[in-house]
Amino acid sequence: MTIKDRNDYGQFDPHRLVFHMSIGGVMICAFGAAVSIMSVLGTLGWQVINLRIDRLGDYLSSPLAYVYNICLLFAGASFVIAMLGLFSMRYNNFSRYIAIIGGCTGLGIMLLGIYPYNDADSHRLAALVFVNSSLAMFVLLIFTRRNNQELCSLPMFFVALVGLASSIGLLAQIDPDTLDYLSCGSLEQFCPVAMTMWIHTSATMLAGVGLALMARSLIHQALEERRLKP
Repeated sequence: MTIKDRNDYGQFDPHRLVFHMSIGGVMICAFGAAVSIMSVLGTLGWQVINLRIDRLGDYLSSPLAYVYNICLLFAGASFVIAMLGLFSMRYNNFSRYIAIIGGCTGLGIMLLGIYPYNDADSHRLAALVFVNSSLAMFVLLIFTRRNNQELCSLPMFFVALVGLASSIGLLAQIDPDTLDYLSCGSLEQFCPVAMTMWIHTSATMLAGVGLALMARSLIHQALEERRLKP
């Protein structure tokens, strides 16, 4: 490989970092959630859908809370590293803004792993950081679709809309006196907070996948433009 080839190959290192760390973070998060859900599924059955997802990290009630919280910690760290890669791409100002806000979202995920459900006061603040930063990320992705479509595909745009709606829904269900979500009834009853949390978590994970695919798309786009140059 010539020096020029090595330089050409190396210029896409930030793109690869975004792709691999975003996908890795989503896979870690999905693994932690799936394992924790399976640990309570035998007891709760399909009523688990009425269980707030953050209760999977409750050391007092969730059998595999430590797995869930460790996975959140590593998933958040992976997303922060991915956003460092996105910032290093220096594609344009929008990509830098997404990287900064996305990094804050990753930090919020890490905080949720550090301060689980049973650490009530700290967990509430961590949840606020996560929801507000993800809200900002979804808003930015929606605006990015208007001005830089290569950074936000149509599927990711719809994911951002769902994420925005669920973020607003979560904030609307916070008790301003306690900064905690409105309490749910028994697991036999439908819980709007729990359902909104599941939707919001899914949208955040899908946004991570979308950012990974965006980075890969930019690599292919750059290579195609280079191939077409005379």
